Amino acid sequence: MAIKQISISLIGNYSDGRNVGVDDFKRPLSISKSDQIVKVTVDRGPWANGVVVFMRGDIRSYASEPDPDEAFEKEIQDVCEYVAGWLAKRTTILHKMISARLDLFLLIDMWITQNQMDLDLPPSLLLVCGESKIKIQLITND
Repeated sequence: MAIKQISISLIGNYSDGRNVGVDDFKRPLSISKSDQIVKVTVDRGPWANGVVVFMRGDIRSYASEPDPDEAFEKEIQDVCEYVAGWLAKRTTILHKMISARLDLFLLIDMWITQNQMDLDLPPSLLLVCGESKIKIQLITND
């Protein structure tokens, strides 16, 4: 695996620059403390995104594992499966949010080495994003 760092986030923004507030993003998603979410950000002003961060991971956190790459890859897969289930429970509200002209996409931002990205996205994540009309955007440093 050549992924050294990764963040996985649901992003919401308005193409006309309106503020993405609690009532537009956080409250409709029914985010609770029991959800496996790192951080939620809203109400940052015009042109700013609303963000739900599901993962911020770094290979260095797995240095004590027998196979750090394998452990990190498993964590990424587990988080992707969690995100798929989390989104699947909210498909109705996601459609309403999109109908209200909130642009939603899943951002997978990675720091890679060796000009290589080995990332398997589970079918469940692709399916729920497709059915919910949520784009998936992959960004790397290279």
